[in-house]
Amino acid sequence: MTTNVKMFRRDADRVPYAAQLVVLRGVQAWFADLYDLSTGGCAIFRPEDWAVGHDECVQLYFHRGRGAATCVPARIARITPSLVGIEYHDPQPVPPCA
Repeated sequence: MTTNVKMFRRDADRVPYAAQLVVLRGVQAWFADLYDLSTGGCAIFRPEDWAVGHDECVQLYFHRGRGAATCVPARIARITPSLVGIEYHDPQPVPPCA
C-alpha cells in the first residue's frame, strides 16, 4: 500500500473516480482532478498553484457534462505535495452529482 493511500484512509471506503471539479475559496477557484471519493470526503490531485491551507473551508462544485453543478461545502483535511484530502461538512452520495 502506498503512503498516499494510507494517509487518506477513512472510515468510509474510498472509490477511485476520474472526474474534474472546481474548488472555490472566497473569490479564488481551482480546477482539480479527482483522485478518489467517499460519502465523507474526497482527495484531489494538488493543482500547481494551490494556495489553500489546512482546515480552511471551501466549496466543491461537482458536475456531469453541461448541466447544473452540485455544490458541496467542505474543509481541507490534509495536504501533501501531490494530493489534497477534503472532508465534506455533511455526507454525500457517491458521486455527489448523482
